[in-house]
Amino acid sequence: MRKQNAAPAIGEGAAAARDRTRRPDRHAGLEHHRHFELYYAISGVGAVCHTINPRLFDEQIVYIVNHARDRLLFVDTTFVPLIERLRPQLPADCRIVLLGEAEAASRCWPAMTISSRPRAPISLGPNSTNGPPALCYTSGTTGKPKGALYAHRSTVLHAFALSMPDATAVSARDAVCPVVPMFHACAWGCPIPRDDRREAGNARAGLDGASLYELFETEGVTLSLGVPTIWLGFEAYLATNNLRCTSLNRILSGGSAVPPALIDAFENRHVSP
Repeated sequence: MRKQNAAPAIGEGAAAARDRTRRPDRHAGLEHHRHFELYYAISGVGAVCHTINPRLFDEQIVYIVNHARDRLLFVDTTFVPLIERLRPQLPADCRIVLLGEAEAASRCWPAMTISSRPRAPISLGPNSTNGPPALCYTSGTTGKPKGALYAHRSTVLHAFALSMPDATAVSARDAVCPVVPMFHACAWGCPIPRDDRREAGNARAGLDGASLYELFETEGVTLSLGVPTIWLGFEAYLATNNLRCTSLNRILSGGSAVPPALIDAFENRHVSP
């Protein structure tokens, strides 16, 4: 999809965020494929987009949501059982917004859904350049999880850097697929650069080699981002089946050092020139 085509969804998400987060220090937490629209919608109305890692221990999630004083929690219906389990320990004024069918929710707690019906236009911004658009927490490996608050200014500068030729060189000609989760450092900033490139989506359905290859080929992905563990499995699948990606021409890997043999394999055998 192109970013401008997401405007109606951004407006709808902004309406939900605006209705329940009236102050700039109010946070909305989320993890779903509609992350993209909500990144803009939540920060656009002056609230803070707080991404949450659903893989953390229950007590860590409860601590993070309470410490951040989240007022809205955007939830994929996949995680309804998790929310049902944690709901009694979440802030009393934290509302749940389901990103899916309302019927999936339990009757044990009230939930809202984002409507597809047209609404009055929502005015986004302006926001202070030093105001916070996003909040991420660590995994708590050294004590309790710690929050890192981003600024609009730093986020925009990071987006500019990603688009530079000697960085990832993201442009309108690219189809970008972050394999890195969108709760991890705001997907390394992928949702932000440019307003006219194609988003091939986040690889949520499967991280195995076959699933990634099918996704990349179907969507014409030119750039993907992830950790070396992902690329080791992907390369093994390509090598076993003697495959070469027809559109993928750049991979950004982070988190740990990339084995030289893996770099050589992709450069010489598996990606487009």
